[in-house]
Amino acid sequence: MKKICPLLSIADIDVCFTKCLRDKCAWYYRDRAMCALEALALNTGHIETGLERAADALDDGIQANLADIADNILH
Repeated sequence: MKKICPLLSIADIDVCFTKCLRDKCAWYYRDRAMCALEALALNTGHIETGLERAADALDDGIQANLADIADNILH
């Protein structure tokens, strides 16, 4: 399946969808062989989990604040 670039596709009005340039693009994450935007989207759940663990380790009083922060990051 050929992937499109969301950033280049926005800028190219005439073509609509621009193909992913892979390793020729500054946003390409070579270690994972994927676009950095894709890697970011796939890892947002890890942010929430990390915040929840930090809240549990610190105290229950701070957990509500960290949950709000995680909710804002995800939405």
